[in-house]
Amino acid sequence: KGVKVVCDIYQDTDYGREIHEATQDQLKVQGLTLAASSAHKPSATDFAAAVAKLKKANCEAIMMGTIIRDTILPVSTGKKSGWMPIWVGPVGIMDTLVASAKGGVTEGLYSMTSFEFAYPDDKRAVVQKFVADYKARVGKNPNQAAQLGYVAADLTFQAIKGAGRNLTTDSFVAAMEGISGYQDIFGGSKLSFGAKKRQGSNDAFLVQVENGRWARKSGIRGY
Repeated sequence: KGVKVVCDIYQDTDYGREIHEATQDQLKVQGLTLAASSAHKPSATDFAAAVAKLKKANCEAIMMGTIIRDTILPVSTGKKSGWMPIWVGPVGIMDTLVASAKGGVTEGLYSMTSFEFAYPDDKRAVVQKFVADYKARVGKNPNQAAQLGYVAADLTFQAIKGAGRNLTTDSFVAAMEGISGYQDIFGGSKLSFGAKKRQGSNDAFLVQVENGRWARKSGIRGY
């Protein structure tokens, strides 16, 4: 979108600082610098000063090292003053609570993720079965955390199965390293591991809040 003025807002935690550092690293690659930055405690609820600071810097896009409440509140605060820059966060903000925030305040918010969130009305049979089984056990529809948890558990199960009956730490690690092209049932990026490959995937895609739901907006992009 031709953005040149990039800022960030992040919680002052290891998680938030990693997003802050990653933003700076990527801007260097693009020949840009961070125009303004604002850090806050995870418990913060007042973002008036932070938003005013970012607005004063004429930020066109704001990278977010936030999770749920501290994602909703800055965006909401900006909109109340008529200021609507591009807000972009990582997979940590891609929760149904964020997308369905009261009054549609997060409409237009972006998230860069390697995980595909499947809504309960997803027509795929495998997803429908997962939703039905989860709801029967828990009594409510699975959110993003539940789906990510399922993927993590399934990956672990695949490695245990691959390690065989004589399971040891070494055989488990070897089995994990042998996983290649793993595709979760929800449609996220494929995962592959190895002796020198621990991240699983270097692929991601863009999603955006539309009508209170996360909607995919790009194909897979490597990084």
